[in-house]
Amino acid sequence: MLDTASYWNRPVEGLFALLETTPDGLTSSEAARRRALFGPNALEFEEKATVLGAFASQFRNAIMLILLFATGISAVLQDWVDAAIILAIVLGSAFR
Repeated sequence: MLDTASYWNRPVEGLFALLETTPDGLTSSEAARRRALFGPNALEFEEKATVLGAFASQFRNAIMLILLFATGISAVLQDWVDAAIILAIVLGSAFR
C-alpha cells in the first residue's frame, strides 16, 4: 500500500517515483495493467433516497425519538394540547 500521507509536502519528483509515473502520465499498457490490477477508476453510486426515506431518516436521532415518546405519553394521559404542541415541534423539525 502506498504511503500517501502528507503528499502535499513532498517534492514533485518524489510523488512521481511514489506513484510510479512520469509528468507525461502512464503509457497505455501500464494503464491497462493497473486497471486490471485495481479495477476501473469509477465512483460507486448509492441508491438515491426517496422523499419518504429522507423524511423517515429525520426520526433516527435520540431527540426526535424522545419527543415522539413524549407525544405518546401526553396522548395516553389525554393531554391533547401538549401532545399537539410536541407533535408540531417534531413535524416542523422533520420538514425543515
